[in-house]
Amino acid sequence: MESTNNQIESPESQEQSTTIPQIEQQPISTEQQVTPAIQQPIPSTSSLLDQHISPSRSALSDQQSTPSKDSTSRSKMEPIDALSVGLLSEFNCLKDLETQLEQLVNNQQGLIENITSMNIAYTHNQELMEAQLMMKKMNLYRMKLKKIKSDMLYIKSSTQSLLQKSIDLQNIKVNQKAEQVRRFDYEIGLIAKSNQNS
Repeated sequence: MESTNNQIESPESQEQSTTIPQIEQQPISTEQQVTPAIQQPIPSTSSLLDQHISPSRSALSDQQSTPSKDSTSRSKMEPIDALSVGLLSEFNCLKDLETQLEQLVNNQQGLIENITSMNIAYTHNQELMEAQLMMKKMNLYRMKLKKIKSDMLYIKSSTQSLLQKSIDLQNIKVNQKAEQVRRFDYEIGLIAKSNQNS
């Protein structure tokens, strides 16, 4: 009966067989129906479907897994490449920074040398300026001393002339007094003579 049922199929079953050619139901013998406890259990339709569909699924999964593996490997490689490129770019930036720092250090050393030389020159110039200032002050003091000396000489000459004048005045006064005394004596003598004659 089962064989006849398998041979005589409806058009709907034929269409199903055309759509899913992999699915074929295996005939179940009477021995399997009689002794299920001794032999293996009867497989269900779902297990049979799984058995027939699993190869196609595995093939499809294999076909799909290959590009997915490639895509995963690519997706794994892309961040690694990006990280490596980023690290290399940072390393190049660090190299540029190192060169810039070296240039800055060299420029700083040059500036320090220039500043020290300028400081030395400035101190030397400052000393020269101070020496020139001292020389100017010395010249001023010399001129002042000369003026003071000339003033002192003038004062000395004026004092000497004043002294001479005072001496002359004293002599004149002494002479005047002597002249007055002589006149007084002469007048007394004249008065005495006039008294004798009278």
